Amino acid sequence: MAEAATKRRAADNKAPRKPKWHLLQPKLNLHIRRLKNHDLFTVQNFFLTAESKALIKAAKSTGFEHQGSLGPAKGEAYRNNDRISVNDPALADMVWQSGLSKLFSDIKIRGRVAVGLNPNIMFYRYKIGQHFGRHIGESVDLGKEKRTVAPAEGMVLLHIHGDKCMLHEARNVSNGIKYVFRSDVVFA
Repeated sequence: MAEAATKRRAADNKAPRKPKWHLLQPKLNLHIRRLKNHDLFTVQNFFLTAESKALIKAAKSTGFEHQGSLGPAKGEAYRNNDRISVNDPALADMVWQSGLSKLFSDIKIRGRVAVGLNPNIMFYRYKIGQHFGRHIGESVDLGKEKRTVAPAEGMVLLHIHGDKCMLHEARNVSNGIKYVFRSDVVFA
């Protein structure tokens, strides 16, 4: 019996399971809110409670892996959280078509229009005591201004990455577990 369990675990470790994603409902009347004249936006209630729970369940079935870093002494932001990464064009398209496409229909960046989500989707899990320190994709002087966005179930937070990326962090979790669905809006 122990031998069978060992073989099952070995088989499970060979190839990650492809999660079965819950279908997302089309969203009507979504509103994007810009925060304090910065390129930082929120959309409340984008994921319904049932959708959030189903996404978390599917992500858990894949298996989160711990993510760490070398830390600030080695030039990296401190990172202590769990993550999965999936390349899933169908999931990216489903999320895009459920409401984001309408929010971005009139937005252009550098003359380019939004065409969808990057299919490389990440799920982060932060347990009590875990966080991801202040980091930025590129070196940009942003001054001393701060914006704090409290996490809320189903909320979408949007900000620019690349050469206009803001310094950002995932603060220490002091209660419960925080899950993050992360992707990038692609402009072409």
